[in-house]
Amino acid sequence: MVQSLMDQHTLRTYLDEQNARPLLYLLKAWARRHQLDKQAWGGIGGIAWAILAVAAHRACQLSPEMPLLQQVKKTFGWLAGDALKAGISLEGIPEETSSAIAIWTPTAPYVNSTRQVTHNTAKQLKRAFTSAHQIGEKESSEQNYWTALFTDLPTLQGDITVTLTLDTASALAQHNTIGALEKRALSWLNTLETTAHIECQSLHFTTHPMWSVQMTFINTHPSESIDTNAIQAALETLQQDLDTSLGQQPHTTFHYTF
Repeated sequence: MVQSLMDQHTLRTYLDEQNARPLLYLLKAWARRHQLDKQAWGGIGGIAWAILAVAAHRACQLSPEMPLLQQVKKTFGWLAGDALKAGISLEGIPEETSSAIAIWTPTAPYVNSTRQVTHNTAKQLKRAFTSAHQIGEKESSEQNYWTALFTDLPTLQGDITVTLTLDTASALAQHNTIGALEKRALSWLNTLETTAHIECQSLHFTTHPMWSVQMTFINTHPSESIDTNAIQAALETLQQDLDTSLGQQPHTTFHYTF
């Protein structure tokens, strides 16, 4: 999952083919899952590039008549400034890219040698991401969902798709507990990847009309078959965890399909 997110070609292709807003949600989940504020520079580089790519893409949509760099400065001026301080620079703008996405690359890997610089870098990028997410929320209140389906990634033999659906999503959304659901699911996912020898290739979260998450896993041990019984047991544990933490009634249903 981390390698997929840090692959620039994958992100550029995704931004070309999809609206930029869903990627904001993906980045939010990735940052939460990997504790961005505690990551070293190697973990920040990929997400920094993605955040700035989204900023450039959004700027193009808001002010198509302006040169790209001016658009970014106008729409996310403070973001560009913080990025430069964090050691990220504009490498180039591929003219063949229809949405004029800029490629941003890390230019100061040596910041790892100074803990304070690394900490400040993380804070800057986390602030940038939070603001971008809030803008996406404001612009997309009618269709609140996020998705990260990398259709251009190869499908490996032994894949498995898991779909979880929580029937009480409408009530949960009214009480702002969707974020808690996502946090629990992503924490569970991180543990499952380690214990079941599988890797999550794609995520698809939906909050309307019901909260659900679809996950496609690839087998990291091709010589062995995926243990669906272990996954089912893990899903049942997740259901109990959610029911307990969110105070749900016993009639709450949780579905999973293979």
